[in-house]
Amino acid sequence: MKNTKIRLSVFFLMMLLFMLFISPLKIRAQTSTDLKFDISFSSDVFQKEITGRIYVMISRTDNREPRFQVGETGVPFWGKNVYGLKPEESAEIEKNVFGYPLESISDIPTGEYFVQGFVNIYTQFKRFDGNTLWLHNDQWEGQRWN
Repeated sequence: MKNTKIRLSVFFLMMLLFMLFISPLKIRAQTSTDLKFDISFSSDVFQKEITGRIYVMISRTDNREPRFQVGETGVPFWGKNVYGLKPEESAEIEKNVFGYPLESISDIPTGEYFVQGFVNIYTQFKRFDGNTLWLHNDQWEGQRWN
């Protein structure tokens, strides 16, 4: 039981570090087909390669962080899987990455936005049948982004 509590503490500490170091930035979007977002993380935050999913969320207001405004009628966001992403290396969210409610970042109207990147780290699970899955390692907390 003690080992489980230590693993949970380490997991929550890693997620907290990602939240602290990935804060919203204000940008001005212009109509452009070459718009892209580069997501990276510092080796000060996490020293190993990451397999998981990266997200970008945008909002016109800074009342709350963009990640807290995502929902069925919320702010636009885009995400894609990354494999073996190293510290200081960047992964790109560009016009071909699917999002919701806007399908592409090329659909973003001209204006000023608050932008936030987010990384969801996956854990490798080796199944008895020989298959390997990469999933968020839920510790019964659910995938809340806070």
